[in-house]
Amino acid sequence: MILSTTEQALIQLISAGLGFNQNVRELPDEIHWAELFEMANSQGVSAICLDGLQSDEAYIRRFKQMPSKMIKLKLQWLGQALQMEHLNKKRWNTVCELSELWKRNGIDTVVLKGFSLCQYYPNELHRYCGDFDCFLLNGQYEKGNVVVENRGIKVDRGQYKHATFIYKGTNVENHHYLISVRGSKKNKKLERYLENLLADSEMKNLCMANKESLLLCQSEKFMALFLVKHTLVHFLNERVSLRQICDWLMFRKSVPAEYWPSIEESMERFGLQRMYIVMNNLASLIEGSLQLEELKIHDQMVLTDIFRSEVDGVFDVSWKTRIRGMKNMFQSSWKYREFTGDSAINHICKVAFGFLFDRKPKI
Repeated sequence: MILSTTEQALIQLISAGLGFNQNVRELPDEIHWAELFEMANSQGVSAICLDGLQSDEAYIRRFKQMPSKMIKLKLQWLGQALQMEHLNKKRWNTVCELSELWKRNGIDTVVLKGFSLCQYYPNELHRYCGDFDCFLLNGQYEKGNVVVENRGIKVDRGQYKHATFIYKGTNVENHHYLISVRGSKKNKKLERYLENLLADSEMKNLCMANKESLLLCQSEKFMALFLVKHTLVHFLNERVSLRQICDWLMFRKSVPAEYWPSIEESMERFGLQRMYIVMNNLASLIEGSLQLEELKIHDQMVLTDIFRSEVDGVFDVSWKTRIRGMKNMFQSSWKYREFTGDSAINHICKVAFGFLFDRKPKI
């Protein structure tokens, strides 16, 4: 597998930005800076790359030696990172306030993705967080919606999986289900297991930007299963970004070695083993402990898709979007075959069955 010089530079800067300085290598002689900046943005890692450019003397020199015509891009890059820090702090304060509102009404809030992953990064404010995904413990999903509505906020219950609303400028997804379960016995089994993990494990309060919160962070096993499942779904229906691989790398680094045998057994049990192995190998590539030529065929498939994919994302529930989603599935039918042992057509049939006959799934 061959990567372009821009793709190579991107991976090197991500590695340095995440603190793996022992693996720092020289950047390619010729860098197309505008292309690199655009690629870093599309992969959700622009601030991390900027950290990488400032992590090593050789990299700092290269950044300073950018052509004078690139000064606007350099300022844009710096400004974007500062804006991300500002927005992440603002959203963090907002979601902390929301969790306090729910807590006053006897509701405990678990963070999914996003803010729960920032804690693993060297600079927690440089991991971009957009929507706030959460799960309310002890079946308090609807009560949480009503509490928000009593504040005059419109709650959209148009999707069975989660309700959405905007709280002080931040998009919130209050999950009724942790994963998509309609029409799938396998996913319902995983949903039950994940919900039991939340109910049975001790969770710690999340801290970010030197501010304690009432937000709860999941156990290591929950986080591992949820991240791999979430990444697999993105890969099948949309595309995976390097930010998701970075999330896995930094999370993996924090988990004690003795936890992994149990986690790996659960990955195999729920059919996540192939994506789990690929995520580990791509994380090791970024870390610098695995070389490009050592990647296996499925690793190469996913990495190629990361850099080459032009599949549209699916972000709403309109019929137009559903049709586009089905088109994505057919175009990416090889993904289902290679990573689930199923076919895209069979998956579409399950989705259709769920929509018609399993509209309010019972777990």
